Amino acid sequence: MTITLNHTIVPAVDNRQAARFFATIMGLPELPRPAATGTSPRYGSTNNSPSTS
Repeated sequence: MTITLNHTIVPAVDNRQAARFFATIMGLPELPRPAATGTSPRYGSTNNSPSTS
């Protein structure tokens, strides 16, 4: 049986441990932590691509 998860939100106290757990049970590699840049990308309301404003 194939399971598809799309935009699943799971509350967790330790996000890294939760990511490691789900990657393990789904047989996926654990992704590295994103670089801390101090800013997050902004997305426009029409095309969902990063904007520079």
